[in-house]
Amino acid sequence: MNQILYLNVRIIHKRYRDLLCAFFRLNRKIEAGFKLNDIAKYRKTIEIPFFTLGLLFTFYAPTISIIFLTLYLIFSDFEKNNSKKIILYILLAFNFSVIHSSRSALISPNDDLNFYYSSIYKSDFSEQLNIWKLSPMEPLIFLLILLVKIVLGNLSPAGLMFVFTFASSLILIYGIILFSKGIINRKLEPVFVSASIISFGYFYSTQLVRQQFSMLFAVVAFGFIRNQMGKGKLYWVISLLFHFGSIFYLTIFILSRRVLKFKYFVFNLFVGCLIFIFLFILLINTELYKYLDFIPVLKYKFEFYHERYQIDNLVKSGFGIVSAHDTIFLFSYLFLLLFSFVLNNNKINKLENKLLFGVFILYFMFLPFTLFGFRLSLLVTSVLFGFYKVWVFHKISILTKLYVLLKVASLSYFFNFGYMKLEKSGMELYGQFPPCSTEFFFYLKYFTLN
Repeated sequence: MNQILYLNVRIIHKRYRDLLCAFFRLNRKIEAGFKLNDIAKYRKTIEIPFFTLGLLFTFYAPTISIIFLTLYLIFSDFEKNNSKKIILYILLAFNFSVIHSSRSALISPNDDLNFYYSSIYKSDFSEQLNIWKLSPMEPLIFLLILLVKIVLGNLSPAGLMFVFTFASSLILIYGIILFSKGIINRKLEPVFVSASIISFGYFYSTQLVRQQFSMLFAVVAFGFIRNQMGKGKLYWVISLLFHFGSIFYLTIFILSRRVLKFKYFVFNLFVGCLIFIFLFILLINTELYKYLDFIPVLKYKFEFYHERYQIDNLVKSGFGIVSAHDTIFLFSYLFLLLFSFVLNNNKINKLENKLLFGVFILYFMFLPFTLFGFRLSLLVTSVLFGFYKVWVFHKISILTKLYVLLKVASLSYFFNFGYMKLEKSGMELYGQFPPCSTEFFFYLKYFTLN
């Protein structure tokens, strides 16, 4: 019986390897076809209209510009023109930032922009100082908004959202370029960066602002720390000063360096999460956190979570606080993990793979604690989702390029027409200004107060 089972497993494994080899051969054949002289000449003739239309629509229709800029990035050869590639990254990020700045703001009481715009940006310095005292260990968001207010003192909510989204997307580009060094073929960098920009959680850059900036600087730190430890440590400090939650990602990094075997890395992180959860529930339910006067920010956070995470309340909920939103992310994440094993098994002990699995362990372990589980997943689901979608399938590069093009086309349709069919109100709508206009730079007038 065991011998029959063993033979069946060998047959399945052989067919699986044959199928993968067939995919890889087909991919190489298609890629080689694009490099033939005739096709290369044809490609050069379409680069100019792609760039021209992408730049032109930036002024009048950002929701259309993103299609042409992505086409140019995917199919052009940037081996001898790195500066043009960077300009295209910035233009693509600029257009997406404009689009996401048009979402409705200051309507829903759950919109965190109420706090960042009304309570900080529009308040005077003494009021800002009083708010900062509640979270003195995370001062950088207050300093950032203060700097924005000094330089741009007449912004509308849409204008502040644009500053947040554009600044965060520029850090994203820098972080992805650094993080991908030594991980990918440099010829695929435009695909990785395009996918990252397109899949980036711009909404969270206007909602969970502190955490989004913190995670972005964590990605930059991940990029530096392999070769330039000093700079890596500096960016970790910046990340922590935006949001102390990035201590979890720092823990993943330290474990990945000290525990080389993947299975021991997973075991250690799993046990560490269990210990943290036990101590957290203990502090909440015994109210020992009241003695944390010497760490005001921790005491404030425990007071905030006190009622929500009482053991009785958790038991009543059955520890099953998994929303439809979480379900979608869980399935998407599990899909990536599965194919990461299938296609990148030889990289299982690499930092990028441990980070992907490590964040999922945090996500899964903290799911019953709604605010923790989802937010801890955002390093991947908001910042690095596009990167990992391409990284998992990068050996089938044609598939990744097709995915990026379909993704940007669907987003363009949604921002032009689709969102109006949602029959929703509030933060989900992108209607502060139209997606396109015949007026040059029409959206700039919506970024300032009249």
